Amino acid sequence: MNVARLLWDTADAAGGRHAIRDADRVLDYAALVGRAAAIRDALGSSGTRKGDRVAILLPHGADSAAAFYGATAAGAVTTVINWLYRPRQVEAVLEHAAVSVLVTTREWAALQS
Repeated sequence: MNVARLLWDTADAAGGRHAIRDADRVLDYAALVGRAAAIRDALGSSGTRKGDRVAILLPHGADSAAAFYGATAAGAVTTVINWLYRPRQVEAVLEHAAVSVLVTTREWAALQS
């Protein structure tokens, strides 16, 4: 069983209950599944396939949870990278893990340009 399946099943049983709270919002299970499904679909549209390695570099909260469940639902192998790592450390993780996709913020991506 895929761990994302547990989220989908929980949403089916308790969709309106609070799933996650971060600094500025609360998401219920249905909303978290909706965000995760959108990420799953976006990864699939970009060519990500089962077994591909997807890294997640996001601050802790609703976005990182949705990215984790979305990537997992897509069948990807996820690598969660510590948000506090410096760019050189992130690059080392990406290389070592042979990541094909990085899910991050526009701001962090702009630093790498």
